Amino acid sequence: MVSFLLVFFPSFIHVFIRKNILGNKIGSNVKIKFGTLLLSSKIEISDNSSVGPFTVIKAKSLKVGNNCKLSSLSLIKTYSVNFKNYVHIAPFVIINAPMIKGADIEIGHHSRVFPFCWLEPGEGIVIGSHVGIGGHNLIFTHGVWPNFVEGGPVAFGKVIIEDNVWLPWRVFILPDIKIGKGAIIGANSLINKSIP
Repeated sequence: MVSFLLVFFPSFIHVFIRKNILGNKIGSNVKIKFGTLLLSSKIEISDNSSVGPFTVIKAKSLKVGNNCKLSSLSLIKTYSVNFKNYVHIAPFVIINAPMIKGADIEIGHHSRVFPFCWLEPGEGIVIGSHVGIGGHNLIFTHGVWPNFVEGGPVAFGKVIIEDNVWLPWRVFILPDIKIGKGAIIGANSLINKSIP
């Protein structure tokens, strides 16, 4: 209930209450902007990071490193979130998965997710350091819709994107894929097999 009330407070009051009353680990010069809803039983936000405005994050565990920027109007809902230092999540990014163990997202240092991306970390997504995820990218860790008993395709598996990878705009990554260090993917690509 307190988290819902904090949505209406300015950043300095929101941070003060979370840090000194709720016992969240909040570093110095952190900004949790107006309209931001944080629903998590374990919150760690390190120095000089900012969240919102009008961002919603629901996770069992939320860990944000130094100098991160989680921009406005994004939705993050998954079991655990672990962003290293200098991660930037642009506006209108959706990271959405069931609240089940293993539905984790981890993003390494100096990585950026551009606007209008949809990431589904139900089986886990690991993004390395110095990675650019261009706008309108889709990353899914599951794929099933038609009746699989009658031969419909089924796919489940973690997606791993190693360090120094660039995914330009409109890349679609299917489940159980690993993209190796330094790979550059062409715009509008469908990735259905791992890339060294």
